[in-house]
Amino acid sequence: MKKLTKSQLIALAKKHGKIKALLFPSNCGPSNTTWVRGVDVDIRVNDGTAFNFMPDGAPVLFEAFLNSYMVYYCNAELGRRVHYYVEEE
Repeated sequence: MKKLTKSQLIALAKKHGKIKALLFPSNCGPSNTTWVRGVDVDIRVNDGTAFNFMPDGAPVLFEAFLNSYMVYYCNAELGRRVHYYVEEE
């Protein structure tokens, strides 16, 4: 998996129209975690605005989703920031 910044992730979603990624708290990641699973996101860009599509198909602004993710998943132990991962091409 390849680690990206948020701006790189949005740019890649704009380029391809949509992208699937994994979110982890900053002290975790796909290679060093056994008890923290990443959260799958399906990011699509429409008219320059990034949306995450929830499992029920409802679109949510990506920024609003990130704010909720940080409140519920990020803490002092797991890390206070979000890291973004995509499958290598």
